[in-house]
Amino acid sequence: MDIEPNIPRTHAYYARQLILVNKIDEAEQELLRAEKIQADEPLIIRLKAWIAAVRGQKDTALALIHKSDSPYAYEISNVYCLLGMNQEAVRAVREGIEKGFRAVKDYLYSNPYLAPTLFSKL
Repeated sequence: MDIEPNIPRTHAYYARQLILVNKIDEAEQELLRAEKIQADEPLIIRLKAWIAAVRGQKDTALALIHKSDSPYAYEISNVYCLLGMNQEAVRAVREGIEKGFRAVKDYLYSNPYLAPTLFSKL
């Protein structure tokens, strides 16, 4: 971020790391920095949904998910998990495995070959 401070995704990725270590207020501040650079960055919306879910703000989290460009992204499945919406989380992971690479040219979930085994009993 010191080298390229004007790239919104850099701030968003840092915010994601802060969420993972439960530094929610700091993550939110980092997302504000990212929004000042590019307010329509899709990752920012997904991370805001994740923060809302961490805080137990179900309606806000779900509203933000519906604005997401990638309904099967990693952050979205985390939101569903935090909200106790297990079927939706599993569906998001399945779609991420099946569609993710074609949609975003990246594997959204590790070990996609395990999907049939992992989710067959859910």
